[in-house]
Amino acid sequence: MKTTILALTLIIGAGLTSLVGNAKAQLIVATGGTDYNHQGTVGTYDASSGTAISASLVTGLGVSSVSAMAVSGNNAYVLKANGVANQGSVSVYDITSGASINSSLITGLNFPTGIAISGNNLFVANQTIPNQIIQYNLSNGQLVNSAFITGGPFYAITISGGKLFTSIFSRSGSISVYDLYTGASINSSLVSGLFYPIALAIDGNNLFVSNFGDGTIGEYNINTGSTINESLISGNGIINPKAIAVANGNIFVAHDGINSISEYSESTGALINANFVSNLDAPVALALIPEPSSFLLIGLGLLVLVFWRRRVA
Repeated sequence: MKTTILALTLIIGAGLTSLVGNAKAQLIVATGGTDYNHQGTVGTYDASSGTAISASLVTGLGVSSVSAMAVSGNNAYVLKANGVANQGSVSVYDITSGASINSSLITGLNFPTGIAISGNNLFVANQTIPNQIIQYNLSNGQLVNSAFITGGPFYAITISGGKLFTSIFSRSGSISVYDLYTGASINSSLVSGLFYPIALAIDGNNLFVSNFGDGTIGEYNINTGSTINESLISGNGIINPKAIAVANGNIFVAHDGINSISEYSESTGALINANFVSNLDAPVALALIPEPSSFLLIGLGLLVLVFWRRRVA
């Protein structure tokens, strides 16, 4: 029996070593497409090297249709404006296989621009008059609150620590903060003086804002709104910074103007790789899937071993 257990332990250990080695962080990229022959896509890339895992995981998403994306679990929720009033939608795809799970989870949106997920809630920035952030059930797409937050003009949405952060997309733009559970305003102008803020990302206590108007990315304190560096990234090849993502000390920027993803240092803003991912057709949305924890995988292996020992005892 001891020999059998030892052998099984070695097999599990080898398997976990393989999993740790192969399960790398992934950068998910959604493109808007430029013409009928180059329609919108969702692709996956190695977040450490930019190497394509599956560049055409999902295809045929239309032309200038995709506006934003959120990832939850093994699913990508793709927000599509579709270029026609009240024809916007949210489609769901498996990010491992690319299979369509629900092509019309939510329909009837009006030029939607932002999407975020928390628990079983999905939030969409919808360009009605007045602007709305609408709340839906993540599982079935059922409407929860058509006017969860009103005002705007809202554009990007991100969530952290029981708060919903949204950008006010204008020449004198700002960042507003709301209670995630009630929609109550916490701070209508956490950060002000922005120039068409189009994308948001959060890392710890730092809020990163992409200004589409002047091609800069600024860094701010998430609690006070105080400026850390309003031009953390400026120049350095930035053209039309449509989306940003932050992880492991790096900032990834989707350049709609030059069809690439660039990598920058989170601490200094220095350019690391101008063409981290290149030859894209209008990249418009980014999401990061972190590398699984080694401790989590080891714990799973130990649970399997304990379960097996109880079965044979």
